[in-house]
Amino acid sequence: MTTTLPPGVDGPGADRPPSGEEYQDLMRALRAERATFEQRDRVRSTWMVVAVFVAGTALIASAVAWGFAQHADSSKGTVAVGSARTVEVDLSEFKVAPAMITASAGDTLRVVNKGAMSHQLTVQGTSLATALIAPGQAATLDTSSLSAGNYTVYCNVPGHKALGMQAMLTLGQGSASVTTAGSGGSTSSPGLTPEMVAAGMTMTPQAMEAAMKSSTTAFPAKTAGVGGQLLAPTVLADGTKQFVLTAEVVDWEVSPGKTVRAWTYNGAVPGPTIQISPGDKVSVVLHNQLPEATTIHFHGITGPQSIDGTPYVSQNPVEPGQSYTYSWTVSKTPEVGMYHSHFDAVNQVPDGMAGAFLVGTMPIPA
Repeated sequence: MTTTLPPGVDGPGADRPPSGEEYQDLMRALRAERATFEQRDRVRSTWMVVAVFVAGTALIASAVAWGFAQHADSSKGTVAVGSARTVEVDLSEFKVAPAMITASAGDTLRVVNKGAMSHQLTVQGTSLATALIAPGQAATLDTSSLSAGNYTVYCNVPGHKALGMQAMLTLGQGSASVTTAGSGGSTSSPGLTPEMVAAGMTMTPQAMEAAMKSSTTAFPAKTAGVGGQLLAPTVLADGTKQFVLTAEVVDWEVSPGKTVRAWTYNGAVPGPTIQISPGDKVSVVLHNQLPEATTIHFHGITGPQSIDGTPYVSQNPVEPGQSYTYSWTVSKTPEVGMYHSHFDAVNQVPDGMAGAFLVGTMPIPA
């Protein structure tokens, strides 16, 4: 705001003191200006108080919300002790996953059908079984009636077990478990501390060591069938050494009394050993008797792309009932490699589809 002084008063060219009337006019102007400033300050102060109040209220609300969030988070981490846990088992065409189910006696198996057709789960040698489970649905099995030990579980829908729908169920002694509760349900792990659960551990170090010792010291053990045996070739007229591999699913004893449905070459795990001399012409004939397609990859063996076994790149998949021949001349120097499935390999290889492939004779270390 600008205050206009009367002419000649305290301004340029002032040459006389103000008269009484001029002085009164000046004082009235100054008082008016002061009143205007005071009013403006009162308005500004009022808005400042409002702003501070709003900011304070927001800060308090944030603190309250943070407190509730912390309470919610801490409740998610609440640890409760129980005597059983839930273990998920997935069914699909035509597998039971995991293939080695580990639980404690008294745990509940939550059986989920992730396939496109109905399945169910039966514990062999017992009356324990689920009803038929529709695709996308689930059922539960209470193992409290079972003793600790190893069991075979399978789908009893006709034909499904023969196609590979079985697995091993290993039940340990029932024990206390640590349960972490949250909004999405609960998970529990036998004998684990909350810190172990938070770290993602599924077994205590002691339980893992005991399981490793039990599994390792049980071998060598007498089982039916021997894998990795040398496969004799058929020598063709041009000198080519021909080997025939049939991919098929068979019963295979992996430990005394424990039989699984193995995916094999020539009915053995590992598949037969192929050994040739450097520079040999080789022909490997694959007959597919599996329920799904497959190919063979010759891992670590020098050869053309045509023997790489990459589906849709070096060849089309070999469908069930079809055959395919891999032919090439091997390296002129010794090589140590293997052959294995290159189609759905994440399942077919660990299910048994692999064998040794040797070029030349290498001395065995003493």
